[in-house]
Amino acid sequence: DLALDPVDEPEPEPEPEPEPEPEPEPGTDLFDAEADEPDDAGSSPEAGVFAKLREAHSEVDAGSPEPEPVVEEPEAEPEPVVEELVPEDLVVIAVQKAVAAASRALKKVVVDEQGTLLDGVRRSGAEAISPVVDADGACDPYDEAIRPALLDFAAELGAPIGIDLDAVLDLVASIVVQPVHQRLREVAEATDDPDELSDTVRGLYRESRSRRVPEAADAVVSAVHGLVVIAVATGQVRWVCAPEGSCGPGCADNELQGLVDAGQRFPTGHAHPPAHPTCTCRLVATD
Repeated sequence: DLALDPVDEPEPEPEPEPEPEPEPEPGTDLFDAEADEPDDAGSSPEAGVFAKLREAHSEVDAGSPEPEPVVEEPEAEPEPVVEELVPEDLVVIAVQKAVAAASRALKKVVVDEQGTLLDGVRRSGAEAISPVVDADGACDPYDEAIRPALLDFAAELGAPIGIDLDAVLDLVASIVVQPVHQRLREVAEATDDPDELSDTVRGLYRESRSRRVPEAADAVVSAVHGLVVIAVATGQVRWVCAPEGSCGPGCADNELQGLVDAGQRFPTGHAHPPAHPTCTCRLVATD
């Protein structure tokens, strides 16, 4: 047999050494560096691990709640300081309320009386005047309308029960009722023309609403205040003029009189204000 010489097999070529992976630059995120690898590396186990890490990292970034803005609570405003009313302030408030109530009551009577006169004048001329202005108790509607407001005011000031207001009600008659009724009598004697009479009625009662009623309301409330001061005083009283008032020398003399016993008359002959329809004085007790 022929012996076969062994055939020399070629030696395998040495595999090239793998190039070292470049180290990430300082400050480069490991996850970002791995993200730059080619897609075929995704099949390796290491690529899967890095992919999961990147996914988890993204979820953490996306799920992290943003910090809530700090809301500064507004500073609480200090509560307003409520000044305690002194007795004199309470009297002023009571006076204002009583004047308003008295004025409303009187104006209603004025309006009603004007309507009655105008209706009568249209029907019978001057003959309609006398039944209104000369009737017994012509002032009664005014007295009945204003009395409740004055009694409430007197009670608020601490007046004794049963205080007499008749003298006070006379002020309404002298300021509001009597001047108007007297003028109507004069006009009715001078003419019987319905138009002229109607114009006179409207003018007189318009003036009553705008001037006479406010004056009367101030006067009667001032008088009730003076009556109550005298009724409850345990000592002397004095007359005080308002600095900005419209009173004249007579009221000034009353003030100069100084202290007098409660109920005693001052130089003008009055025991308490008002000394005239527009008097703004007041009576003050010394105790």
